[in-house]
Amino acid sequence: MKEINIKNEGYIFCKSSFYSVLDILENQTFDFTVGINKLVGEIDSGIFGISYLISMYDSVDKKSIFLPLEAKVDGINTKLSELAKQSCYMDVSYPLFSSNKSTISLIGRGLKKSKLPYTVNDIINMFDIQSKNHLRSIKQTGNEKIKIMAAVGFAFGKEIFCFPWMSQKRYDSFNMHMDVSLNILSKNNKIVILPIGN
Repeated sequence: MKEINIKNEGYIFCKSSFYSVLDILENQTFDFTVGINKLVGEIDSGIFGISYLISMYDSVDKKSIFLPLEAKVDGINTKLSELAKQSCYMDVSYPLFSSNKSTISLIGRGLKKSKLPYTVNDIINMFDIQSKNHLRSIKQTGNEKIKIMAAVGFAFGKEIFCFPWMSQKRYDSFNMHMDVSLNILSKNNKIVILPIGN
């Protein structure tokens, strides 16, 4: 997967652990490629909505979306329901992260499912996860949860990493954890969608 093109319009109620908003897609076209796709704008400018639509498709009210629920993936029409299976919403509300299972347990479960050629320690070292957080649930890991969510999504073989909208201040609060996560995902040819405030 190298390129995604989506054109849609409608209303999407988006939620994250920090914000919720009724976002509007105004017949907008979005093009995403491998690497970091930074979308800059207000919380209701469509950029939160498209990230949420791709990764949290099952939670979106389909009646409020007006164009076909499809995207082009490398030029081929693909249903958003299929695209969502390859996507990871980078928020603790995402079902993959909402359990109380430990970091190493989730990474191990992901590797078992994806059959990727890594060990749990490989992933822990790749994302530089502190030992104090190995046995904690994601919700208990402070700002390092960004790296841990990226590591778990990676272990599960996800190809698209969709962030919720963040203000610049919220983004900065994750500091180096955000930079590490974005760099590793980008180097491993993942598509990262990052909606952020001005």
